[in-house]
Parts: sequence; structure tokens; C-alpha cells
Amino acid sequence: MDPSMLEEIVFWNWWVFALVLIIVEVLVAGTFFLWMGISAALVGLVLFLFPGLGWEMQLSLFAFFSVISIIISRIWLAKHARAGAAASILGENLPLQNLSSMALADSMWMTLSGVSAVQTWSLVPKSLSTVWMARFCK
Repeated sequence: MDPSMLEEIVFWNWWVFALVLIIVEVLVAGTFFLWMGISAALVGLVLFLFPGLGWEMQLSLFAFFSVISIIISRIWLAKHARAGAAASILGENLPLQNLSSMALADSMWMTLSGVSAVQTWSLVPKSLSTVWMARFCK
């Protein structure tokens, strides 16, 4: 890699990088890449306002904005985490309302075709994240 390429980084390069990181965030679970994408967009904004910044300062700003935004998001999420309906019914058996739907807290969920009315649903955690998955219990 030619080191002179780093001198040619312009604001829109950071905005493209931000877009790529946000697209990655959509494809994977969590909120890690979202904050890095926002940080890259901020660096692009700073570079738009001050076009003379060197690549060392740009990378330093990206690292700083990324670390700070991720820490702030973790603190905010920890304070505002909502247990929600799924956590309150974790492990409980939920009877089917009819052959095609079941009541889950304040909403109705469609069931798979061919489910008998005597089967029930049970919620189990998919992972340590906030994503939950339903599975059949016989």
C-alpha cells in the first residue's frame, strides 16, 4: 500500500465507510457497528469542515468517537433496558388460541401450518442477546 494514499482521504470516503458500517449493523446482531458508523460519519463531517486534517488525526478522531459512543451506548442501554413481555413469560407454556395463532403478551403470533391444537409454545433464549426465539414443546 502506498502511504501517499492516506493523504488523499476526503470527507466522502468517511461517509461511504459509515454507510458500509451501518449496512453491516443491519446484517448482524448488536449495536456495535452502528456506533462505529456514526463515528465515521462524524469524522467525515469534521473533515468536511476542516479539510486540512491529516490521516493520523482522522484515525485518532475515529477511534476516539467510536470508543466514546460505544461506552455511552452501553451505559444508556444498561439504564434503559426493558425486560419486556418476552422476559416476563420466559419458560412458560403458552396455549394456542386456534390452529393458526397464539397470544403472546399483548400481541398475536402466527403459528406454523400443521400444528395441532394440543401443542404449546415455550419461549427460550436464543443467546445472551435480546433476541428471543420460539420453539415447539410437545
